Formats: sequence, structure tokens, C-alpha cells
Amino acid sequence: MGGATQEPSTKEEMPENKFYPEMDQEEPPTGRSQTKYVPSIMSETPIGRSQTKYEPSIMSETPIEYEPSIKSGTPITHGEKDNIELLGEVYHLVQGGALTQDFSILTQTRTPVLGNTMLHIAARYGRNEIVDRVANQAPKLLFMRNKNNDTALHVAARAGHIPTVKKLLEAYNNFQRPEIVKEWAEFMHWNQSHGFNEENYVSGLIDLMKLKNEQGNNVLHEAMMSKEANNIFQVFEPYVAENRQRESLSGSCYKAALNITNKANQSVLYLAVEAGHKETVILILDKCPHNVKPKGISPLVPAIMNRDQARNLNRYKIARKFISRGSMAYEYVKSLTNDIIGNIYVYMTDMLTAILDKKQEWIHVKDTHGRLPLHYAASTSYHEGVVHLLNKCKSCSNQKDKHGFFPLHLASHGGNVEVVKELLKYCPDPTEMLDECGRNILHIAAKGGKYEVVLYILLTPQLEGMINQKDKDGNTPLHLASKWCHPKIVYALTWDDRVNVSLINHRTETALDIVNGVLQSQKEKPSLRQAKRDKL
Repeated sequence: MGGATQEPSTKEEMPENKFYPEMDQEEPPTGRSQTKYVPSIMSETPIGRSQTKYEPSIMSETPIEYEPSIKSGTPITHGEKDNIELLGEVYHLVQGGALTQDFSILTQTRTPVLGNTMLHIAARYGRNEIVDRVANQAPKLLFMRNKNNDTALHVAARAGHIPTVKKLLEAYNNFQRPEIVKEWAEFMHWNQSHGFNEENYVSGLIDLMKLKNEQGNNVLHEAMMSKEANNIFQVFEPYVAENRQRESLSGSCYKAALNITNKANQSVLYLAVEAGHKETVILILDKCPHNVKPKGISPLVPAIMNRDQARNLNRYKIARKFISRGSMAYEYVKSLTNDIIGNIYVYMTDMLTAILDKKQEWIHVKDTHGRLPLHYAASTSYHEGVVHLLNKCKSCSNQKDKHGFFPLHLASHGGNVEVVKELLKYCPDPTEMLDECGRNILHIAAKGGKYEVVLYILLTPQLEGMINQKDKDGNTPLHLASKWCHPKIVYALTWDDRVNVSLINHRTETALDIVNGVLQSQKEKPSLRQAKRDKL
């Protein structure tokens, strides 16, 4: 019954330029940051202490005046809300202990940090009998939210206790009880004198389902981040009555799965794809309105990115534990891990296929950065995904994002030659595929140190038009390789007879001038040993 305290689920927003941060960086790393002078440990002025009036220290002769204390003998009491003994009794009860206090008093307790009620705690532990008893004796707690703005529904869904979610919905729906109707009226600001009907409670349940906490998550968001997400929609199915807007609770859930996002700009469908809940994804796609496009980040993105996470998985992490047992154990675990990664590849490719088979038009949905799913597939070297997306729409290969990058630029920066080859099939003239800085894919590869891509371009006669092409600053690919200190690429370019090493940029620099400047700056930098000697 016990369990660790579960913090509210959060999903961070995707970084501004996650997949190609170096492409936005216009100056090469210098090796040493220029920071403000920090006083040494021997400095006369203590670090971090402002020059304010003298404050007596703990050893000061000056007597310190204290606030008058509570008079001796005065009893110190707390209300039920802050009584730690009563709170301990609540946890004792929900963890299977016997009740030793008045139950109605326990319903008044709150946890000190998050402000959870007894109902929140029971929902987190999945104690349905206590949830039922609280709903009967203290129905007001059904509508109370903690300091994270969670209802008990949020907490139960986050913990993956779908039966508890069902039990709570039954309590909310018990409109035969005047106490429940009264709490609903206060929650929804209904005028009870106008009567109460089926439309009211359907609207109320829909609003309750859409309530957001501090992370912007509703009940469905929280459920998708648990392991039991596949069953959450089935809980809402029995509530099929419609309100005046012809909305049923179950129908509203499927619509909300696409058009309600949290603060990380993630829809419920996005989270379902990210968590790998394939059955739930297919259910949402089948039940959602035909012409509705998903809001927030495209659900195709996690189908692409999760596959990339599997590719980057450290397959030797587990195997290291078996090294001491001999090479056979090491090889066995390594092959086992490879199989797991391969299965994830297949699974996420199936997820991508499942979405596009039902919603092919979503291939054109752009995110806030103007990126299509093809941009993400290209940036992560997802060759199978790139092929699949191009089979659906070849024109996506000629779409720029808000940073001016084509999918081909991102593929070049990713360094996967096969993806570059695939995208070049739909590019009649690569010299026209320029980003906002006027750079072609050879510029990008040279700057990013992608030797295999550079070598492929040099060995492909149809691509030689990019070799001496200049960007808006007059830099050729050789200039950028020199500036960003990629000697292997500089060597490959300078030994190619087609490369003009005498070309100058807008600062009248040749590539050799840049190399000399880099070497000179390195000579001027003191070594670590010299820097320590100078400091002494």
C-alpha cells in the first residue's frame, strides 16, 4: 500500500534549437570564457558580502534583543488542518492501518507543502474504499484542489489508478444526493433555483475533465504519462448523454486529446505517442473528428524522436556489469541490448506508419519553429522515417523552417550520408538550397565537422558547384572548416584540385589567413601551468 511521494508530472518544452545548436553559433569556441574578476580566497574583502552597516556576529559583546516569547505554561495548539498527528493518522489509514480517530476530523487535514486533502492522498494510493467514504462524508473534497491545482482526479490519473478515476467519476455523477448537487452548483456557478438537469451535469463533467493544474495538464494528460493510459478513455465511455452543445463526455475527451495542450505545448495524443501507447493512439485517431488538426507539437515528432533516443541508447551500459564474468557474457548482453534497440526501431516506425495511415494530411503540420516532421527525421538521421515521409509527400523536402533550414541542411548537419543522398533525389539544383546565411549543405558539413558528408560531396561530380560557393559573408566551405578547426576536412578540401584556396571572404581573408589567425591566438593563450605561475 505504501509508496514514495509522487511529485506532479511535468514535461519540458522542446529547446528552441535542439538539433542543430552549432548552426546558430557564428563564432568558434575560444577555449576560455572571459569572466569578471573574482576576488581570490586571500582577498581583503569577503566574497558575497555587501558593504553595509556593521552587524554583530555570534561572538559579539553587544547583547541581542529577542522577541518576547509565549508565556510559560501557555498551551500550544494547532487546528485540525495543520495537526501533524492527524496527518500521520491519515497516512496510517490509507496505508492499511486501523482507524483510531474520528474520520470527519481527518477529512480536514492538509499536507504542509502541496496542500493535499485526505481525498488526494487516498487517490494517490488507489484506496477506493476510502475514496468512497470521503465522497460520502465530505463531498466538498471532491472539488478541492491542492497547491498544484490538482483535483483528486489528477492525482489518481497520474498514479495510474484507473479504477480510482472510475470511482471518483461515480461520486461526481451521484446527483441523487443534494450535497453533491450543492457542491456542483458552487463549482459551476449554477443557479439552483432554475432547476438541475442532465445537460448541467454533462457540461460539468466536461469542464471537470478539462481542468488544468500548474503544468497545464488535465486528467487525460496525467493519465498518458502513466503506464495504465490504455484504459482511461474506457472510463469515460458510459457518460454518453449530450448537453445543449451536443457534446458528450466521451466525445469531448477524444476531441480534447487533440486540441488541448499543456504548458509544454503537448497534446494528449502527443504524450500517448511519446509514451508508446499504440492502442490508445489508434483509439484517439479513430474517435476524433475527421477534420481536426492537432494543436501544439505534432504527434509525429515523438514517433520520430523516440526512435532517435533508442539509437543513442548506451548499449554497453548493462554489458559493463558482466565484463568480470567473461567475454561471452559481455557479448551476450551486448547482442541482447541490440535486439531491444532494434525492437524499439520497429515499434516507433510502426507508430509513425499507424498515424500517417489514418491522418496523412498531418505530414504538413508545422510546429512553432516552422518545422515539418521531415525536418525532425532528417535532423536525427532517421533514414527509414525520411523515406516513409517522402513517399507520402515529396514537396516537403523543399520547405524551410523559420531558421531558414531545409531538411537537407539538417541532414548534412546530422552527418548521415544515406539521408543526404535520399533528400538530394528531390533537389534538382543543390546550389539553390541555401539557408538564411547563404550556405549550402557543404558549408554546413564543413562547419559542423561532418567529414563523411564532405567526402561524399567531393566524390560526386554532380555536386561540384557547391565546392567554391560563398555564403553571405563571402566564406567558402574551406573558410568555415578552417575557422571551426576541422583539420581532416581542411586537408580533404585543400587536396582537391577544384577547390580554390586563394578565394577571400568579405574580410579579405583567405582560408590560410584564418588558419594562421587561429594558430596565433593559440600561441598567445598561456598554458594552465603558466597561468598558475603568473597568478602566484
